[in-house]
Amino acid sequence: MADLSDGLIAHYPFDGNAQNANGNGNNGTVNGATLTEDRFGNPQNAYSFDGNDHIQFNTPVVQHFPPYSVSLWIKYDAPDVHAYIISNGGDTRYSQGLYLILVGSIVYCGQSYPMGAVKFGVANQAYNHRMSLTAQMSPKQWHHVAAAWDGPSLALYIDGQLAQTDVCGGGTEFGQPQNMRIGTPSGGDTPNSYFLNGQLDDVRFYNRVLSECEIKTLYTGEDECDEGQISSDDCWTVYENGNLHIPCIKVKGPFDDDLHYEADMQYEPLSDPMTFQVTGVKPK
Repeated sequence: MADLSDGLIAHYPFDGNAQNANGNGNNGTVNGATLTEDRFGNPQNAYSFDGNDHIQFNTPVVQHFPPYSVSLWIKYDAPDVHAYIISNGGDTRYSQGLYLILVGSIVYCGQSYPMGAVKFGVANQAYNHRMSLTAQMSPKQWHHVAAAWDGPSLALYIDGQLAQTDVCGGGTEFGQPQNMRIGTPSGGDTPNSYFLNGQLDDVRFYNRVLSECEIKTLYTGEDECDEGQISSDDCWTVYENGNLHIPCIKVKGPFDDDLHYEADMQYEPLSDPMTFQVTGVKPK
């Protein structure tokens, strides 16, 4: 079962305000952003940024890292320059700390990205130790974005699917967290550049790395996590308690294609080799 309250240090559902719904303080101050419809069409349940707005926080929100995860929903207009979604960095906009941004058309780590790709990364004060990764999204529609950092690696998910784990850069020195901003860089006293043009909703911060099934749960709204699951394939799942669940059998067909058969299987743990009883086998 997915426990999406575990490790949740801040949750901003934007249901009429920018307050932290889990009661830990760290409420946001809205500067210019306006309430709008969320992804379900509910009025006054998301924030719209018109390219000159931001939400300011008087704390870093994410005080210690790693591990760390962020989850949010975004709908944006393709930017011609970088646009910051979240910034938790240092004294200038270049000492970015932890950041999640939309990028203009760039060539990044040898790969070309059109306008509107999303980039997640961390950097130190001097910005000479940094690691980041980038994945593509499409503008003018709602997307779920989740990102995680466990120390040596980063992961970026788009709409519940793992989109990128290939990290560009590296290093172990990273900037101390500063007061967070949403919609513009956190560095400097006065926001003056790289503003977001789009809508944001349901922003979450965790002090742990979310699992892939938890991220998919945040995307679909349905529990995607099987309790105790530790490994799986198309037709089997192994759980922490040792139980083996085999909902189907996959075999090669006469034309080298995969055939799936549903199966009801039972077993008992024995010291001798196990014998499986297969009943009710039928084409899937």
